[in-house]
Amino acid sequence: MTTQPVRPRRIPFRLEVLSGEAVEVVRRTFGRCPSPVVAHVFSAWGAALAATAGAGSVTVVHDCRPLPGPPGAAADHVLVGSHAEAEAVTGPSRPSVDVIARAVDQRRWNPDGPTAPRGEAPRLLVTSALCPGDGTDTAIAALSGIPGAELVVAGPTGSPLPAHRAEIRRLLDAAAALDVADRVRVVTGPTPELVRSADIVLHVPWSTMPPDPVLHAMACAVPVVAATTGALPETVLDGVTGALVAPRDPAALARTVRRLLADRSRCAALSAAALDRVHLRHSWAQVATDIHHVYRRLARS
Repeated sequence: MTTQPVRPRRIPFRLEVLSGEAVEVVRRTFGRCPSPVVAHVFSAWGAALAATAGAGSVTVVHDCRPLPGPPGAAADHVLVGSHAEAEAVTGPSRPSVDVIARAVDQRRWNPDGPTAPRGEAPRLLVTSALCPGDGTDTAIAALSGIPGAELVVAGPTGSPLPAHRAEIRRLLDAAAALDVADRVRVVTGPTPELVRSADIVLHVPWSTMPPDPVLHAMACAVPVVAATTGALPETVLDGVTGALVAPRDPAALARTVRRLLADRSRCAALSAAALDRVHLRHSWAQVATDIHHVYRRLARS
């Protein structure tokens, strides 16, 4: 078999449904280049489309949220970011699966850039999806057990959607009921500057959420307290690169945060270990190398 280098081809189509038009776009695009060996797709729809071009497909699953049909159903191979995701996506066809760690852009998320302004109060930061289940309400409830600390809630970037505004109102009402409203602030969009300004980053969802807020904090050498849900226990090594707590347990979260705020040397040790782990497992160079090895193996099979 002879091979020749080809540039990746991005299909100029938003795949909302598996339509005849989408299939025709794939056929025309692949018809202008050598027959693909592997197609890098992001859902069961993409895997089915790749099959129309005679390509083996690798479905890349970015989280455990349900897709229309088992993500592995039409794929020859599945790449996931954690063992938790592997268990969630493998359907009856049982495709082969490789776990590839999620990458974080260390050019942007690193300890060395500027820091957002802050006062003297200990700062806790939550990157919030502003939806039930992301654990922001748990962090607010824990704040009453962390005297003197402020909680910054960084919502999605851009203008708030109506659902976001309703969730912000619910969270602020909860803070007022707990008499901590004066210590809770909601801002738009997590930034490296904001993450660096935090003493501790909290990510305590009780439903499955991507671990990106944890990775951003680790890359900025900021201590992390995360919940034991989804892929988080695989990202945060409890007692080594951060601390883990049970979801929906404000008392346990408050105790853990108080201990860390009282032990700066412990925080520094966790941050250093977390930064090392990001360099070793979550750099784009390492993740690209891991994916390259998978593709070489698939191309030879």
